[in-house]
Amino acid sequence: MKEAESELEEYERSRDEVKLRLVCEKGWGAITQALMYAGGEDVTTHKDFDKLANKLKIQFEGIIEAYLAGDKLHSAGFYHGLLRFETVKDSLGLIKQAITGIRDKNGRMR
Repeated sequence: MKEAESELEEYERSRDEVKLRLVCEKGWGAITQALMYAGGEDVTTHKDFDKLANKLKIQFEGIIEAYLAGDKLHSAGFYHGLLRFETVKDSLGLIKQAITGIRDKNGRMR
């Protein structure tokens, strides 16, 4: 998450679209790592990340929204370059909230 936030700051200074795409991919990575940590399992497919997020939704408020935001960053943002700065920033906010919720329940993440 820290890397995504750092890249976002760099994008704000440079307006380099490649930076924004990197922000998107790092945001996706942050939520996938958080899901695997919270669920205690390794996952490699989008379908399995979806299953895991749904399994965790009772335990962690906002996890579905954060997963969907991350998926949007990955597909629309990283692969297609379709997302604007504001959308990326808002999506990162949802992911950060989910990570905070996971930390609050489980202590510090690895």
